Amino acid sequence: MAIKCRECGEEAKLIKGKYHWKEVGLDNVYLEGEGVKQWECANGHKTVQINAVGHLLKVLAGAVAKKLDRLTGKEVRFLRKSIKMRANKMAALLGMRPESYSKIENGHDEVGSRVDRMVRLVYRDPEDVEAILMALTDVQKDTEGSWDMTAPLAGQGEPVAAYAVA
Repeated sequence: MAIKCRECGEEAKLIKGKYHWKEVGLDNVYLEGEGVKQWECANGHKTVQINAVGHLLKVLAGAVAKKLDRLTGKEVRFLRKSIKMRANKMAALLGMRPESYSKIENGHDEVGSRVDRMVRLVYRDPEDVEAILMALTDVQKDTEGSWDMTAPLAGQGEPVAAYAVA
């Protein structure tokens, strides 16, 4: 099946093979099969049709979040964007300056183990994690208190550390 090229109007022919889906923002995503079609005209312009993009993005994000190796900066960005979160908000949730977080997403700084774990956690349940982390941040900012070493652990007589608000 041939179509007209959107750039030059020439006839574009259906081509076979894997499609390197660079637009997703990750280096290693290739699509093939019935869900993706590619056309190319004589001038080298390509047109691509990807079916069920929304579903495909969810599946891809889930796979990225479950990978065993540490996330890359591009994968951190992909997961953040998959939950439609702004970079400055993610930085705040991670307790980072936006500039430092940007360096991670752009590959100028490594993704540390803490950032890796927190990004995966935020991806899994953004609303609950945000509420919890913001509540903790508010407590740290808004309270001054002291450590009380005499509070007993429930059901036991041994004292544990407890934070008391003054």
